[in-house]
Amino acid sequence: MNNIIIKNKRANHACTYNYLNKLVSYRRSTHAMRLKFNNKFLPNLKRAQEEMVGFGLIIIIVMVILVIFLGFSLNKPQKELIESYEIESFISAGLQYTSDCADTYEPKYLSIKELIYSCDNMETCSNEKDACEVLENTLNRILEESWRIEKDSRVKGYVLNITSNNEEIIMLKKGNMTNSYKGNSEYLSRGVDISFIAYY
Repeated sequence: MNNIIIKNKRANHACTYNYLNKLVSYRRSTHAMRLKFNNKFLPNLKRAQEEMVGFGLIIIIVMVILVIFLGFSLNKPQKELIESYEIESFISAGLQYTSDCADTYEPKYLSIKELIYSCDNMETCSNEKDACEVLENTLNRILEESWRIEKDSRVKGYVLNITSNNEEIIMLKKGNMTNSYKGNSEYLSRGVDISFIAYY
């Protein structure tokens, strides 16, 4: 009987020892697997996190640049529909335009500038047409071609006024006189003054 008890104790002790060995080996293997997992996947995980942080920073930088660009765009003054130099160029070029009025004394056609003086002096052309009538028709044609007033046009109206010693020689106007306009005037010799205003 004592032999049986001793054998059972030895068997139980052996089983416990084996169990403890297995438990220790399992823990060792588990620890080894964890180390292997950490060594294999943690660097990739850290790299992925770094890439995500870098990508996020890039997005933030791009957004900041876009906001700054948008701010500059909104603060940038809008271009005028009609610039002052366009009015100046129109008056200067218009005065050099050759009319259909031939000089009575010289074999040449008068420029608009010369025709204004002829109109102011109440002269006639070589074909017996009134200089003021030719001047008005020529200026109307130039205005129609240069400053078209249409439905979707940038030009809403215009006024051309020519005076001599503060007395009106001719005034041509068309369209709507809005609150937005650009104008310029040019003083000629003999007290003649020409002014033009374009409305938009």
